Amino acid sequence: MRKNYLLLHKNSSLVLKPTKQFRLLWVVIFFLGINITINAQSSIYESYAVLNSNGGGNFYYDLQADTGNPDFNGTNLGTFNSDNSLILNGAQNKVYKCNSDDIINGKLYYRIYKTSDVAPSFLNSNMGFSSNDIGAGPGCQNQTWESNGANINVLNGLCPGDYYLEIYTTADFTYTASGGRSETHFASNGGNNYKAIFTVVDTTAPTITCPANISVNNTPGTCGAAVTYATPVGTDNCSGAITTQTAGLASGATFPVGTTTNTFEVTDAAGNKTSCSFTVTVVDNQSPTISCQANISVNNTPGTCGAAVTYATPVGTD
Repeated sequence: MRKNYLLLHKNSSLVLKPTKQFRLLWVVIFFLGINITINAQSSIYESYAVLNSNGGGNFYYDLQADTGNPDFNGTNLGTFNSDNSLILNGAQNKVYKCNSDDIINGKLYYRIYKTSDVAPSFLNSNMGFSSNDIGAGPGCQNQTWESNGANINVLNGLCPGDYYLEIYTTADFTYTASGGRSETHFASNGGNNYKAIFTVVDTTAPTITCPANISVNNTPGTCGAAVTYATPVGTDNCSGAITTQTAGLASGATFPVGTTTNTFEVTDAAGNKTSCSFTVTVVDNQSPTISCQANISVNNTPGTCGAAVTYATPVGTD
């Protein structure tokens, strides 16, 4: 639903919305012979934000407008995790222009920041011309400028917390009356910006990469080998990840002959966990040793065809 406006331009020129009241005013001026110079005969009379939450399609929120859509300002957009999406797809300006005024572009300005942080600078996204619309008075034209596929990922890189999405829209215009110039119309919340809130929870698991499996020979004369490896360190989309070894031996330790499984686990501040494992195999390639006594020569036992012989039985070592 449109609102009717009679606005004063900051350069002392009237800004009149091309409504029925606007046309009536011109009739009065004509018959009374009033001479009024109007430099800025254009404005944004409605504006909307375009968002897509969790792939549900574009949804329009009222900025400078009073329609059946929900108001953007002050709304809670919801709670989002890593499996969700919140896309700012652009904005829409409903504008009018009269006589020498010409709307030349539209822009959406936005910024995203934690409610506890200092607000950063605004980023912007262009709105293109969409259509010439009906409803304007003589010498005037209503128009729609819109972007609905900007695909701005509001959640990109955000860690857990409460955030503001703050926006406003503009329309640059030119006019030739009284020497002419270029200026900008603002669709803002009484001089402030439109601000919605949303919450992010961290369900993104941290990442960790273990080295490849290791195989070494034993150290000669021992039943194992000292093995060093690059100790895995986990990373997370947010700060506070802690890496611990939950199985196996630390790098530099002496690993026994055979296979040892080493497991490392990383836990982030939200309690999400990821682990990885690798093996260290120590191969025993050193042969055992054994020594026999010298050859033995004895006589037969009298009256027999042999002899009982005793010797030290060899015992192998490893």
